[in-house]
Amino acid sequence: MAEAIFKALLLVIATTAFATTEAALGQRVPCYFVFGDSVFDNGNNNVLNTSAKVNYSPYGIDFARGPTGRFSNGRNIPDIIAELMRFSDYIPPFTGASPEQAHIGINYASGGGGIREETSQHLGEIISFKKQIKNHRSMIMTAKVPEEKLNKCLYTINIGSNDYLNNYFMPAPYMTNKNFSFDEYADSLIRSYRSYLKVQLYICLRF
Repeated sequence: MAEAIFKALLLVIATTAFATTEAALGQRVPCYFVFGDSVFDNGNNNVLNTSAKVNYSPYGIDFARGPTGRFSNGRNIPDIIAELMRFSDYIPPFTGASPEQAHIGINYASGGGGIREETSQHLGEIISFKKQIKNHRSMIMTAKVPEEKLNKCLYTINIGSNDYLNNYFMPAPYMTNKNFSFDEYADSLIRSYRSYLKVQLYICLRF
């Protein structure tokens, strides 16, 4: 799964870079929304009661703004995509964004986040994928972002690795490895992921 996600991200970046090179200067999409885990988190966990936070050195050692909560030494993938899409600044984290920011873009990703609600619960507070979608719905409704605009926005998602690393592969406190075979668990994650994309996110775009 991790390899497939990595290849998909490379495809997004390559496609985005090509589009930016070929197109005229200017912001390429009206808004950009980010969902996921630590690969995409840029500070949402800073305000949570969780051990999954990295707002201290040496994280951010190569980032102009220092430690911001990004799980990296510098920019993360959404930052690079925002640059390629010619946004004037990086997409801000949900926890520090006003509803009006929903007209430009918000990063909802949370380090430790997973498809299953209980994933990473041993780390403390985590914003699951389901909660991220609910936060997105709340923000776009409050800001009254037009449906036509939302349909033209860019959305990136990186989720699922914690459902194994911080759930299925851990003997305690999780029971998923006892209740599901490896294949059954994968099928369960795929069904839930598909449901979130087809139902909940679909509703968000047509509130």
